[in-house]
Amino acid sequence: MQAHAPLPIEAAHFGRWMELWAETAREHCPPDAADRFVLLAGRIARSLEHGIAVHRGELPLFPHANQETTHVRAD
Repeated sequence: MQAHAPLPIEAAHFGRWMELWAETAREHCPPDAADRFVLLAGRIARSLEHGIAVHRGELPLFPHANQETTHVRAD
């Protein structure tokens, strides 16, 4: 992620990357495998996009840290 942070990567780049990835996966892999690869790639893309935004100071690392919340476990 740190290698990507200084690059001028924006949300549109992730969308295009996912389009290309899905197209390629579906072209070269069995349908079930392609679906799984696309799902995993989407998770990676979201994580990378979020990590870059945090690194750039565009998002807080822990967005809920300043909120007072009560967590109740349902047992």
